[in-house]
Amino acid sequence: MYNIAIDFGTSNTLIGVYDIEIKEVIIEKLPGISLKMGEYYAVPSLIAYEKSDRFKIGANVDISETDPIRIFERMKLYFTKYKPRQIKIDNFKKSHKEAARDFLSLVIDFVMTKYTRAKIEKIIFTVPVDSFDIYRVFLEEMCESKGIYNFSILDEPTAVALGYGAVISPDYPYMVADFGGGTLDINILRINNAQNANKVNIYGKAGRDLGGTTIDEWLLFDFLEKQNLNINDIKHYRIELNRRLEQLKIEVNSKGKSSFEIEDKKNDYCMKYSLDRKEFEDILKKNLFVTQIQETIDSACELALMNGIKKSDIKKVFLVGGSSLLEPFVEVMKNNFGNRIEAKEPFSAVIKGACNYISGTIVEDFLHHNYSLRHFNKNRGIYEYEVIVPRKTKFPALNIKQVVVACPYSGQTEMEYKFFEVLENVYTEEKVSDITYDINGNLIVVKEQNEESKSRRVVPLNTSDNCFIKLDPPSIKSEDRVKINFHVSENRILMIDAVDLKTGEKYFEKYEVARLK
Repeated sequence: MYNIAIDFGTSNTLIGVYDIEIKEVIIEKLPGISLKMGEYYAVPSLIAYEKSDRFKIGANVDISETDPIRIFERMKLYFTKYKPRQIKIDNFKKSHKEAARDFLSLVIDFVMTKYTRAKIEKIIFTVPVDSFDIYRVFLEEMCESKGIYNFSILDEPTAVALGYGAVISPDYPYMVADFGGGTLDINILRINNAQNANKVNIYGKAGRDLGGTTIDEWLLFDFLEKQNLNINDIKHYRIELNRRLEQLKIEVNSKGKSSFEIEDKKNDYCMKYSLDRKEFEDILKKNLFVTQIQETIDSACELALMNGIKKSDIKKVFLVGGSSLLEPFVEVMKNNFGNRIEAKEPFSAVIKGACNYISGTIVEDFLHHNYSLRHFNKNRGIYEYEVIVPRKTKFPALNIKQVVVACPYSGQTEMEYKFFEVLENVYTEEKVSDITYDINGNLIVVKEQNEESKSRRVVPLNTSDNCFIKLDPPSIKSEDRVKINFHVSENRILMIDAVDLKTGEKYFEKYEVARLK
């Protein structure tokens, strides 16, 4: 069985597959439509329409041989941020939203062909936090039309944090700087509960229509100036030229220089273009690149400060998106946040985080439920649950609570301790109809079978390995006899120490009771 994660990006779309049996995550290569992007494969987020409304997607689109009017790019950006508009192609019209639906629908078909619908347990889609409602409705409509109901949605900031392996805690904020193909989006946020989707509080945010394609346009105008051309002169090979400029940008950033030749078939002319790092940085400076980045950071931080979050409070800054690899961008971020920058997973953080979420591999430093020790109240005829590890306890934690236990009657030679996970909105008592003791003095309890007791959500923790203590000498009624200290390890293991107050005997020391959630 498999879980599938899909990150539909402005420039590229990644597919993550989590194999439930072997507990392994892979970033999927879809034959014919995926391209190698660094160490991973991605489907270029573009679609080209042919006659009769047929289409190709991803790497299957031949940009150099396709009329640009038939090609849709940056689909998610257009339909989530701008007003929809129809583009006429032959005898039909398409909007960017319709193109996005066609593109994503075919990606899902490729996935389901490879893994088969029956073996896919769940599909999860990542969603920009500022377009959640629009995109959620889009996904619901698309999945319903394809008969897919086992899907869920995860906000991208949470996915990024999970992809970087961050410890999720509501006590401190993160910054996610998403610098992709279309926009720069900065969010300062807290993730309250990564176990439940979309539990994110945004304290500061800022966005700008500045992305990799913007920089490509700056390079395009530099190209035109050096070739003494205007924009209309290159319209019949504009998309191919954009791809060449994008590749040049990547190579200049990684190697320090790059060049290419492109043929103007209409005028039988070959043009050359080259760029080194200094020339590239001069183009960025001319277009106020650093200024725009800094203004976006400042805007997000100023808003966060109004909400009580200082810049120095930000624990980690996660860089995501292909454009975040640009050295001038990384330099600006380091000047602001120093060694708090995390930049190892700019391409794969979202999809890896989605796979971590769907597989339950989430690292948090606090507990989600109350954990209790059960007592029997003889006078009231009920079980009572004393909370020993409260919800939201951060771990590891030593000596969370100390409990001193007295025996209910004299002559008791054995004590048993039972621990329970108590979920929210549950009853704290169980009614008991009859109470007796066996020959050894152990309780025999008959519970009432009513609706109240049946609807309880109290989960026993140590059913298979109960905590027994042998008392020697036997107990004296109401005498304080056993002291218990409670701890939670860094691996969320509930541990106890137990000592006999009468004899000083240590019954348990760091004894592991159960794993907590």
